[in-house]
Amino acid sequence: ATGLERELAANPHYEYCRRLGQLGAATVRSVGVGAYARYAERLRSRGQRLGDVKASALSNLSGWGCVFAASDPVPRR
Repeated sequence: ATGLERELAANPHYEYCRRLGQLGAATVRSVGVGAYARYAERLRSRGQRLGDVKASALSNLSGWGCVFAASDPVPRR
């Protein structure tokens, strides 16, 4: 996380937002097996069509820690 934060802070816009308090420090989490399935299911449950789900580095949704903490992959329907 320290290395990631250092690399992100090399971008002046990121560093400025951090100084203003608009962004918190970056965190790194291992998401494990089935993470993409849980990610896609979360978006699908919010009304997004499965074919429109794309991996994204950033999201304005909260609660991802709980989604990715699940130990079992989401079953396919």
